[in-house]
Amino acid sequence: MTRQRPRLVAVALYVTLLSAGCASEASPEVRAGVWEGSTPFGDFAFFITADGTAIEDVDYSVHCEGNWTDDSSFLMGDPMPLDGRQLQFGVTLAGQVPIATWTGEFSADGTTLTGELSLFADSCNTEFEIAR
Repeated sequence: MTRQRPRLVAVALYVTLLSAGCASEASPEVRAGVWEGSTPFGDFAFFITADGTAIEDVDYSVHCEGNWTDDSSFLMGDPMPLDGRQLQFGVTLAGQVPIATWTGEFSADGTTLTGELSLFADSCNTEFEIAR
C-alpha cells in the first residue's frame, strides 16, 4: 500500500500541473477590439469581434516598390473566423491579385500578435509584433 501512495501523489501532481498549463490559455475575448500595427511599409489595424473569434474589418495604408494604398478599408460582410490563435487574412484586387496578406499568431495570454505582412504578391515582406 505504501508503494501506491508515491504513485498517487505523482499522478495528482501531474494532473495539477497539466491543469495549470491549460488554464494559462486566455479566453478569446481578451483579443477583442482594435489591433494597430506599424511596419516599414505602412500601418494597419484589425478589428476583432467582441467574442475575440473573428476579424470584422481591417484598415491599412501601405507602400511597396511603387505600389501603394492610402487609408484603405476592407469591410467584410460576415466576420472572418480566426483559427484558434492563428491569424491568416488577405485583401485582394478583383478577388485574384493579392494586395496585402497577414499571417500570425496571438500569444497564449491573448495580449500579443506576432506575424508577417506580405504586400503586392510578395513584392515586400516584413514581420510585425503588436502588444496591448
